[in-house]
Amino acid sequence: MNLPLPGWLPWLLIAIGVFDLGLAWMMRNALVKHPEAATPNLRRVATFTQVSGLIAVAVGVGLLLFLR
Repeated sequence: MNLPLPGWLPWLLIAIGVFDLGLAWMMRNALVKHPEAATPNLRRVATFTQVSGLIAVAVGVGLLLFLR
């Protein structure tokens, strides 16, 4: 099935993914700088943010490459 996707959608997903990866990097640096605040839940939030950023970038790149 061929779905009509707007041309800006892959670029939006890539931008959101890069933003998420930057946010995860900043959170990891903050947790390293302040280890007393590094609870397991905060570590999970940083990991989830990084994973969601990687997924968004991968889907955006996949849309750019394979749905043209």
